[in-house]
Amino acid sequence: MPNNTERAADPTIRGAFVIDRVTGATTRGVILPPLDSAGQDARLAGVGLMSAGLAHDLGNLMQIIDAGLRSMERRFGDTVSPDVRVLSQEVRGAAQRAAALTRRILNHSRGDASEVDLVDVGDAILQMRALIGWAAGPAVRVVLEVEPHLPPTRCALAELESAVINLVVNARHAMLAGGALTVSVCRHGQEVMLRVADTGCGMSPAAVRHACEPFFTTRPRSGGSGLGLATVGMFIRAQGGTMEVDSTPGRGTAIVLTFCGAGGAAQA
Repeated sequence: MPNNTERAADPTIRGAFVIDRVTGATTRGVILPPLDSAGQDARLAGVGLMSAGLAHDLGNLMQIIDAGLRSMERRFGDTVSPDVRVLSQEVRGAAQRAAALTRRILNHSRGDASEVDLVDVGDAILQMRALIGWAAGPAVRVVLEVEPHLPPTRCALAELESAVINLVVNARHAMLAGGALTVSVCRHGQEVMLRVADTGCGMSPAAVRHACEPFFTTRPRSGGSGLGLATVGMFIRAQGGTMEVDSTPGRGTAIVLTFCGAGGAAQA
C-alpha cells in the first residue's frame, strides 16, 4: 500500500481551499483554447487513427494482465501476506481502469458517446486514494481534502479518473526532488471545485499561456507528450465546466477544475 497519501484532519474546513487571486509572479487564467490551427487538427487526426489501433492492442494486453493476476490470486490463495494481496488487487484495479480507457478510445474513434453518470467527485477521489499515491510516487507527500455531501455532477467517471491521474503525473514531474501534492474537492454554490496543487518548479507566464495546447510541453527531452493538460481541458470543457491554472515559478502550480451541478453550467 502506498503510505504517502493521507486524509486531511478536518476535510469539512474550506479554509485550506480558498483560492485567492494572486498578483506579481503568479499567472492565473482560464486555459481552454479552441483548436483553430489546421496543422494542429491534422496532427490530432493522425494521433486519433494511431490511438485507435494502439487502444485495441493494449486492450488485449490488459485482459491478459487481469487474467494473470486473477489466476495468481486463486493459485496462492491464503498463502500470501495481506499486503501482497492488497497490492495485487490495486494492480488489477489499475489494469481494469486501463482497459476501460482503451474501450473509451475505441468508442470515441467510432463516434460513440462516453457513458455519463451522476458522480460524486469527492467520493471518486477517495476511491482513487491508492492510485493517486502510486501515480505521485514515493518522494511526494499527498494530502486529500474532501468536503462531504457534495452535489452530484454529470460526467464520465472513467474520464474523470484519467484527468486526475494526468494532473497527478504532471505534478510528480514538477517535483523530481520531492514535495507536497494536495488534492482538494469542495462545494462552491451548486458547483464542485477540484483542485490539484503541487509545490514543484512552477511555470513561466509564457508556459501557462500555452499549457493546454495539444503537443505543448515544458519537458520535451524527458518524454513529455504535451497531451496531458490538453486532454484534461477537453474533458472539463465537455462537462460544461471550467479549468484554471495558477502557477508561480519556483513555488508550484495549482490546477482548478470547476464542475457544474447536475442541472447547469459552471460559471466562468
